[in-house]
This record gives sequence, C-alpha cells and structure tokens, in this order.
Amino acid sequence: MKDSIYRNRSSKQVAYFPRSRAYIHNPGMGIVSMLYSDHMVDMHIPELNGLGGAAFDRAHQVSRHIPTYEEMLKVANYEYTDNCYLRVGWRDLQQSSGRLDLSDDVKRALDAVKTSGKSWSLRVMQCSPTNPEPSLLPDFLSWLPCAEVDGENSSEGKKLLPLYTEDYFKYWSEFCSLLGEKFDSDESLAYVDLSGYGFWGEGHHSSKRLSANDDEKLFDRTAGNERVERLISIHEQAFRLTPMVLNAHHCEYEAGRDALERGAWVRRDSYFLWFKPEEAECGLCRKPSAGVVAETIIPLDTPPRRTPDSGNGFRSFLDLPGLKCDWGCHYGVVGFNPADTLFAAKSYPELFADFAERIGYRVRPSIVWLTGDGERRWLTLGMVNDGCVGIPGELTLTAECMGVYTHTVVSDDDNYNMCGHMTLINLPLPDNASGKVKLSAELRMRGKRAPVRFATDCADGVGPYVLTIDV
Repeated sequence: MKDSIYRNRSSKQVAYFPRSRAYIHNPGMGIVSMLYSDHMVDMHIPELNGLGGAAFDRAHQVSRHIPTYEEMLKVANYEYTDNCYLRVGWRDLQQSSGRLDLSDDVKRALDAVKTSGKSWSLRVMQCSPTNPEPSLLPDFLSWLPCAEVDGENSSEGKKLLPLYTEDYFKYWSEFCSLLGEKFDSDESLAYVDLSGYGFWGEGHHSSKRLSANDDEKLFDRTAGNERVERLISIHEQAFRLTPMVLNAHHCEYEAGRDALERGAWVRRDSYFLWFKPEEAECGLCRKPSAGVVAETIIPLDTPPRRTPDSGNGFRSFLDLPGLKCDWGCHYGVVGFNPADTLFAAKSYPELFADFAERIGYRVRPSIVWLTGDGERRWLTLGMVNDGCVGIPGELTLTAECMGVYTHTVVSDDDNYNMCGHMTLINLPLPDNASGKVKLSAELRMRGKRAPVRFATDCADGVGPYVLTIDV
C-alpha cells in the first residue's frame, strides 16, 4: 500500500449514518411501469384465469385494452413507480414529413407523467410483430419497401418490416432529429432506447418470422454492423443530453460494443430462461458509470411458488426482482401495460418490495471524520453504496459550511466503486470551520442533472437530500 495521506492528519469521528431499509427514490434508478406499449391487452380478465403463461398469448387474441387517463395516472402515481415507459410505434409520433404528430394515447400518457412528477423513458419501434396494425410506418411513408413478417396473433395477418434503404435512413434520421428537438432537453426524460433495427427495434431478426425470399442481407453481419453503426450515430446526434440504451442484441455488433465503451447503457428485454452469458457480459463489461435496464416481469394470476421441495432449476416470475438485481440493474420493468402494474400491485406486492430492497444505487456516508494537517481541514466521508449496482453517472458531493461551498466529483469510471464497501472521499472545509456542515449530492447522467437522496434514516429524515454534520 502506498503511503497514506491520512498518516499525517489528525482525525475525529463526527457523524455516523446507518443504512436505510426504506425504498429510496432517486434519479437514474427504480421500478419502471409501462403506460403505453404494443401489448395493450389485459390478461387478468376472468376468462383467462388459470392459463398461466398461456394467458399472455391468448390475451393478444382478445380485443385491445386501451387504458383511460385515470388508469395511466393511477399507475404513474403508484408508490413504487419511479419511471413511466412509453413503447410506441413510429406512426404514433409522426404523420407528416418535417413535423411530429403525437397520437391522443401518447398525449394522455405524457400528461399523466407530467401530472405525477415522475420521470419517463421512450422506445420508438419501426416494426412490431405484436402491434395490431400491420405497419408502424407513418402513412406518408407507406411506399417504403418492406418485408412481410409473421405476427404474434395469426388472425391479424402479416406485419411489415421496413427494409434498410437509403430512403429509410433519411426519414428515420429526420424523425429522430425532430424527437430530439422536442424532448432531449426535458429533465424528466430519463433515457431513450436505440431503435430502428430489427423486430421491436431490438436489433435482431428472427428467421422464423420471415419468408424464404426476403432480403438475405437482413442476416448479413457486415451489413448489420453498418446499419447499427449508422443508427447509433443518428441517435447520438439527436439525443445529446439523454442517456442512450442499447438492447443486448445490439452488442452482438462491433458498433454496439464500441458504443458501450463510450458509455452507452444496456437493456435486456426478456430476462428469464432466455438470458445468455454473452448478454450478461454486455451489462458487466459496460463502462462502470453506465446504466442497466432489465425488462420485463409479466405478472401471472397463478404463479408457481418456491417450496422446500423445489429443485434448483425452479423459476417463477416472483424470483425475477432478485435475478435482475443479481445482474446489477438500475431500472427494473414490471408489466407491459397499466393493467399488469395494477394487477401486480394488488395481488403480488412482494414483487415491488423485493426490488425496493436492492435495486439501483443507495449511497450514504457511513462514518464521517473531521481531518486536518495543521493548515487545512477536510470532511472525510466513508461513502458506501448499499445498492446492487454502481452510480449511473457522475456524483457531485457538496459541503456547505459558514457560507462557503466546496465540491468533489466522483465516478465509478475513476475507481470510486462504493458497492458493498467503504470508499474514502475528502471535501475541503474552511480553515476555521465550525458549527454545522450541510452535505448534499447531485447526479449528472450525460447532460441531465438531479439532486440525490442519501439512503439513510437519521435525524434529517428518511432518505434526506441534505445531511447535517456538527464539526
């Protein structure tokens, strides 16, 4: 160990902040509820009871359930909802070249977000096999060449996947620029998914959905890499302030892996038996300051429950909060629509409670020392992160004493890894510091900033924004 800077300092413990067991709401983390998606069905109606996992598929054969504004607002206001996710089609946001035209459903969802004061996130799909409409293209682009795709519900016929022509990229780029102009500076927009390639915009093409005479280049790795690289560039130019989230499938391409090295976030859509080691590696090998999004828990009416006789291969959706936190996620998604969230809140509140104990980051100073070398004084913080994953960005710690403010910036990229153990961080104080020090924190995620609650229960409250320390 190198010679310690603390050997020549005096020190005195001045505070201790124990960890909180409460759910601490903070930016860049939490439980996600979908307000609008291509799965606007209610699989919790009586006629689907007892079908287990089959209820999800059967529900798509029943008429769509479009939630009312009151249902959306109820989900947005739910105590465990931190972020409201909109998973929409291109045609839901644009109908004419050069302008955005938000559908009434999207407007309702965004109004619910604004009223609730929660954050929101967005994915725009250019193709969805689960959407009732055959095409997600705006009508003015119906002339773009497309491949036919088998849908989830055979009774709805074929869906259309736009091919990746120059015209396609031209109009997708224009659309993304319009989105960025309207929403990128919105402080409540937490992240935007990279999209525009593959089914559901997820970066993959399942061959079983395509006919044999479709463009073979859909499966050409070189062409795929070029397309993903181009879409990443379009997205990064449109959204300069908001974190970009890649699906794990995008990371199969060199362009996706390069974006990870630059700080892109990672998402896995189906975090269950389909989760693979290479997908786990995407999340584990991202930049330490990047976020992780884990979708989607589908709450069923008759879940299998773990018993002493369950084998080690047993799995239930009730296990998924723990599995997602084991991977290390900042955001965990529950359900595909408001009906799912409301059903889970009523029938399986333990889903949310399991997330609440571990999800995201939970930072606090543990022991706080007043240290000095005879000329200068510092507040030395034994910072700890009790969450399951690191801080998704840069954390600025600010100390205010006698009207003087001092700051220090920490990032997991700079080896300030506080997960599960103490990291010493020093904040300078005025030479004659005395009385009370006010400690606060702010998180910067790309171009977005927000205050952070400390994950402690103390005299300042549960999860306070400001800690008071007597020096």
